[in-house]
Amino acid sequence: MEALFWASTPMLQTITAHDGVAAACAATVKAALAAALPTAAQYLALYEQYAPLVTLDVPKWIEEYEAGEKSIAEMRADVTKELAKAAAAEEAIPLTTSLGLFTVSCAAVRKFVVDHHRNLALEIPKVLARRVRAKGDELKEQFQEIARALHKKPTNVEEVAELEEYASRDSNRGRERCPASLPRASPPPTSPLQVRRRPQRPPGRAA
Repeated sequence: MEALFWASTPMLQTITAHDGVAAACAATVKAALAAALPTAAQYLALYEQYAPLVTLDVPKWIEEYEAGEKSIAEMRADVTKELAKAAAAEEAIPLTTSLGLFTVSCAAVRKFVVDHHRNLALEIPKVLARRVRAKGDELKEQFQEIARALHKKPTNVEEVAELEEYASRDSNRGRERCPASLPRASPPPTSPLQVRRRPQRPPGRAA
């Protein structure tokens, strides 16, 4: 009966932005955000150097690296460089960092960057393995071609001469491909069954 003649539902008056409590809370939040911004900026700057790594197209990078035809020494140096970058990232990126208002876990980002560098280091030996495999297949094809030519039985004098010329030309080509730094094979030791020295007669005995 007491609320029978109320024109509307009674409500408490809300506070405004200029009231004492609201102004104090707003000032506290602004001060906290202002204190957190430099730390947040440092946190973002920490990952700027890893931006090219995050956006790296790994298959395209492998294709370009393989087309570079680098030497084994250069590839070894690249592997060492990628492993060094992984170790540096593991040292530079903390597991957690405080931004003032809250704490951020960096473990996932740290693992991503470190694993990315290590995976690149593992891809370089694979490039070398594919190059060695391709060179081995090429040498195998050349050997089979030579074997087929040498196993072909000549039927006349002209074919014998052609076979001798082919064998001589292929032998010279093989010597040209052999690096000069490799030691030449020494002749095999003479077996005592192949060469028998005549026993010497003692002096003073008649023949």
